[in-house]
Amino acid sequence: MSSGDKFNLKEAMSIFFTESREMLENFEECLLNLEKDMEDKESIHALFRAVHTIKGSSGMFGFSEIEEFTHIVENILDDIRNEKLKLNQELINTLLESHDYIGRLLGLFEESEDASLSDDMLREKNSIVENLKKYALSETKEGEAEVEVFEEEPERHEDDVLVASPYWHISLRFEPNIFKNGLDPFSFILYLNEIGTIQQVITVFQDITSMDDIDPELCYLGFEIVFDGDTTKLSIENVFDFLIDDCDLRIVSPHSSISDYVALINDLPEKSMHLGEMLKEIGSLTEHELQHALRLQEELSRQEELEKGDETAIAGKKLIGEIMVEEKMVHKPVL
Repeated sequence: MSSGDKFNLKEAMSIFFTESREMLENFEECLLNLEKDMEDKESIHALFRAVHTIKGSSGMFGFSEIEEFTHIVENILDDIRNEKLKLNQELINTLLESHDYIGRLLGLFEESEDASLSDDMLREKNSIVENLKKYALSETKEGEAEVEVFEEEPERHEDDVLVASPYWHISLRFEPNIFKNGLDPFSFILYLNEIGTIQQVITVFQDITSMDDIDPELCYLGFEIVFDGDTTKLSIENVFDFLIDDCDLRIVSPHSSISDYVALINDLPEKSMHLGEMLKEIGSLTEHELQHALRLQEELSRQEELEKGDETAIAGKKLIGEIMVEEKMVHKPVL
């Protein structure tokens, strides 16, 4: 993908309404299943995912009324799936009312993006919210997405320097079952163009040993992205907010230190792939910066092993930097 690819907001919004209605159908089906068996774990988790998906998508498109209401429902479902709250018929009835109300919200905003709630809809909303609050363990529950974000401060080194790249580096790895959960990874990546410009993308294929082993229903994709945007880390996180159980997200800020990239390399799952070449090809690191990173990575790794007193592990351990030099991916750093 290049920065010339266009994000069609109208088309994406149409997909949002279509997929949200499909999620609502799943929502209702799960509730009907739970009426028969209130301990049905699969239906409980599917119910949560359906509401969470609608909440995240609506927030991405700015439909705050849908986002706020589904957030309240999501908190209740989160307590149910974590066994902090027990289902009963009265709660199922309230959730069915919530289902119907979400359907009406979708119809309202599909007809007009700038629509406002009528008095009847406001009364309906307040009534359902009051009923839901009876079951809430905490009305101030944050409910923040549990997406893993690369923001741990790596250990600094006296030889550390800042990289020249003025761009964000975004690393994404999707869970295999993301397609089965009704999510399209590519749509989230395209949406980044709404808050900035994608400069470069490298696709990473995970866990594929043979074409014969590929299951078309599973996702094997990961992405390394160079992104230009006058934005914040939080705004980038919000693009992927509702992929709560479906991706690992790591974000490195513009002009970050070499240590940040060393930590990113160490944290990536593809331990045997050409990590250095990938970062150099995508433009996040120059050849000189990469060599600097390899030297720093080796020094920090050896220092960590020495602090643990494991000299045997040091002798037998082949570091990522050494592997890349052996494979002639980069030249050995000049010390």
